[in-house]
Amino acid sequence: GCLIDGDEDILCWGADDEGQVSDIPSGSGYDWVSVSTGQAHSCGVTDEKYVWCWGWDHQLQVSDAPNGAKYTQVALGDQFSCALATTSRVDCWGRNDADQSSPPSTRFDTIDAGFEFACGLTSDGEIECWGSDSFSKRDGAPTTANNTAIALGSYHGCAIDENGEIDCWGCSASNS
Repeated sequence: GCLIDGDEDILCWGADDEGQVSDIPSGSGYDWVSVSTGQAHSCGVTDEKYVWCWGWDHQLQVSDAPNGAKYTQVALGDQFSCALATTSRVDCWGRNDADQSSPPSTRFDTIDAGFEFACGLTSDGEIECWGSDSFSKRDGAPTTANNTAIALGSYHGCAIDENGEIDCWGCSASNS
């Protein structure tokens, strides 16, 4: 896993067989505002709104990171990466055999990624997912608006609505 500490530096721990922990870009002079980990890769967004990725690059989930646009958040899955642009559009790269790197043109406020799927939360609180639908992890998402947060696991997702109620979907959603 990785986190951003109080000095806005990234700290990572755990398995490091592909450099996903130890190859954090150093000396960049940036503070970090977002970080996410995938199967064996990690990405972060700097205070200048640039995406940097490191670790395993088998499906180009590291080296195909976008440049030129500005981003606020990253979300990583199994060999794919997504970033939320300042324009609220999502760019994804890497593995795409289940369309997990083919986001809709919808504008999102926040995103998250699971094993072979990702979801975004719109400003209206609606959830839209893309990628694999095995275990109903895509089409099983709540269809009501007014959700305030989403979080995805490998094969399931959960949302919190405006009343604080939690709704989960996907594999073992009732026990997630």
